[in-house]
Amino acid sequence: MTFNDSISGGHPNENVLIKDSRTPPYQWPLRRIIRIHHGPDQLARVVTVKTKTGTFVRPTVKLCLLIPSEDIQ
Repeated sequence: MTFNDSISGGHPNENVLIKDSRTPPYQWPLRRIIRIHHGPDQLARVVTVKTKTGTFVRPTVKLCLLIPSEDIQ
């Protein structure tokens, strides 16, 4: 399952890590998805995420979706 598969149904308020090639993964900032923007093929291409200071748009390839604790067995 890819990020697009898991998010194409729409999951606002999911937590994600913002990937940054300049820092190790444990330092990636945690953000919350506010809105999902689908492309013409109905796949999620871009999301709006909330930060402390506002909101901004990020491509899904730059995000790491976190697994909710209730999904971990």
